[in-house]
Amino acid sequence: MTIHIPRRKIETKRETIVRLPDGHYAFPNQIAPFQTDAVVNLEDYALIKQGSSAECIISMKQELGVLNSFDANREALRRGLFIPPLALFMPHYRNVNLSQQGKGVIYDATGKIITGYRLHDYSTKINTECWVSLNDYFFREAEGGFLDLTLCKIIGFDDENNPIFKKSPLEKCLEKDCWADLESLNQQGLPTKESPIMLSEAGKSIFFHFPKHNSVARFGADSNGIYLNCFRDPQYLNSDLGVFLATAGTKKI
Repeated sequence: MTIHIPRRKIETKRETIVRLPDGHYAFPNQIAPFQTDAVVNLEDYALIKQGSSAECIISMKQELGVLNSFDANREALRRGLFIPPLALFMPHYRNVNLSQQGKGVIYDATGKIITGYRLHDYSTKINTECWVSLNDYFFREAEGGFLDLTLCKIIGFDDENNPIFKKSPLEKCLEKDCWADLESLNQQGLPTKESPIMLSEAGKSIFFHFPKHNSVARFGADSNGIYLNCFRDPQYLNSDLGVFLATAGTKKI
């Protein structure tokens, strides 16, 4: 007796099929381009996906070396851009790695899906070859949150060139230096649970240095692993230390 084994070809010229936790989904290979008033090369920027939409894009290239974190923010704002906080960057970092694993998709700002060598190069960059400051500062204040700290984000500079901060109480996060589980990020982008994986695994685990007073958050990846430091001096500068610039979409009138 001969058994017939059926099959059908899945067309992927216009779609990319990925496996998500609740099943397989088809995503279009091209969506509408991102609209922004900032002057940027859209091919060099990726959508920061939040659920099924994106309100911001982030550069896939590290920039603004030899500037401390305050001056980098000042220069970013001068260009009509901003430095992303942990709340935007860390979920994006996870999304890039999920896409590389075939468990998600990521688009550039032209609306083209990032696959193949472009995705490989981008994931390699943020997993092995970057060192960036993020727009997160930790200061101890009387009415602070967890660890008596306030999380501050630079949103501008005053007439005397001092930073203007948007402040919020620090949410509960890990309070020791340890391997952290990246699936446990809180709303501010900080890990809340230790990782059972005692090493760096792209998009899953990272070495975390918990927040200290008068410090800035920095993300790094090199031959020694992947880490998130929240205890460094904001005034420190180094030619290898830069930022990933970002911008929001055009506001609807």
